[in-house]
Amino acid sequence: MPRLHLHLLSDSTGETLEMIAKAALAQFEGAEVSRHFWPMVRSLQHLDRIMAERWLTPSGTVGLWRCRREGDDVLILAGNDWVRLPFLRQQVKKREGRANLCLADFIDPSGDWIGGFAVGIHGIDPHSARFLADKDDYSDILLKALADRFAEAFAEALPKALAAARG
Repeated sequence: MPRLHLHLLSDSTGETLEMIAKAALAQFEGAEVSRHFWPMVRSLQHLDRIMAERWLTPSGTVGLWRCRREGDDVLILAGNDWVRLPFLRQQVKKREGRANLCLADFIDPSGDWIGGFAVGIHGIDPHSARFLADKDDYSDILLKALADRFAEAFAEALPKALAAARG
């Protein structure tokens, strides 16, 4: 059986993902391909609808604070006060000459910066409730899985955007 190479596109011609997928599947015989392929097509259709109708809204926040290392602790300047964050060293026994590292080892004792961020994807509740009311568990699970992937992608993109903005 040939390998399936499919590029799904969404364009202004009105071709739907289902039409593109059916055309691609026409090249293949056997239920094996279509049985595994259709759930992916359905998830991409959901993704298109989520994006087109703007069901979900990402939000995030980033903080950067002055800090310094003191032993295995990191001291963070929060306002006018220093807040101590204790960290543990690795507890695994290592061969001689290999250090048990601690997160504080990566902070300059004379002064450094530490950052944190949080992300969220909002707007899922009314759509999830609608799917549950319609007893459409598949769409509810799919929506939650896609929202989770959006959150992960946002969590990866936010620090990169901050680094680019800082130069």
